[in-house]
Amino acid sequence: EKCTDPKEFSPSTKEKQGLVTGINTIKAMDRQLRGKNDLKFRALICYALNHGIIHEWVNALGPEESLVQKWYEPWGFMRNEQTKTRVVTSLEPLSQEHFHLRLDFELAMWDTIH
Repeated sequence: EKCTDPKEFSPSTKEKQGLVTGINTIKAMDRQLRGKNDLKFRALICYALNHGIIHEWVNALGPEESLVQKWYEPWGFMRNEQTKTRVVTSLEPLSQEHFHLRLDFELAMWDTIH
């Protein structure tokens, strides 16, 4: 099922649409990624790096308090606005780099070893 309704997020439309597109791209790779959530998560990070939007995604995941309370531990950096801002600021320079990471890089490495 595609993620098409990012109503839980309140950042800009560009950030929301980028996140939804990334999620849908990774969902389409479910069979290729063998349904493993850890592989899908890392593929999603690679997607964000390739598109220069990882800082936007971290920013997009934080503004809705009910969402933050539901999904993040009380000690998590997403629960502390000051820390989250530092993380977003730290990630922002990565948007100037040009990544070309394979979304299935772990599986490709595994297949060449075995």
